[in-house]
Amino acid sequence: MSHSTFARLPGKELRLGHSLKAGRRLPAVLVLITVASTSCGSNGRSSPEGSQATAEATPEVGPCQPLASEGAAPDEGGLPALLLPCLGEGPDVDLSRLTGPPTLVNLWASWCGPCREEMPLIENASKEYGDEIRFLGVVTRDDPAVAADFASAIGAAYPHAVDAEGTLLDSVGVPGLPVTLGIDPTGRVVARQVGQMDESELSSLIAELQRSVAGG
Repeated sequence: MSHSTFARLPGKELRLGHSLKAGRRLPAVLVLITVASTSCGSNGRSSPEGSQATAEATPEVGPCQPLASEGAAPDEGGLPALLLPCLGEGPDVDLSRLTGPPTLVNLWASWCGPCREEMPLIENASKEYGDEIRFLGVVTRDDPAVAADFASAIGAAYPHAVDAEGTLLDSVGVPGLPVTLGIDPTGRVVARQVGQMDESELSSLIAELQRSVAGG
């Protein structure tokens, strides 16, 4: 496995295997791909005040309408009940209700070099596997307008939500970006990649999501 990189947020200690919600533990089938290596600081990179509000609609990024699942949230092992505005058009996204098709959730920011480098791989995967796997980017502690411009420029047309305060990242317990989570059809986290993915690591995560559909 190659050594991946992530952009470290200041003042945080790397804690892997942390539950995604207070009082909850991730399921035993969680696949944890541990990475370490170089990191870059993010001082002064948080989004401006007020950017938690719904981002301005941007036609170049995908709408969030298909993400509005009506399935019940899992009792344990899922993402926190966090309602995030869509970066493009569409309703807010409730992360606790991403049930139905398996979902790949990628936490990223435009100021994060490793995020920028891996995003074309994720975009290509979304085109290849979009009929069976749902893809969702989560813009983390970033200016939505800048993030939208970047996503549009590289053609990352899958849906993105905005987490200006980094609440999801905090719940994961990792001090940097990128982070990619695999969510099974019941809404439970079954895979986690901390740091920049290469093609092989992304393929492994996608294979884990495909197995979750097959029940294995």
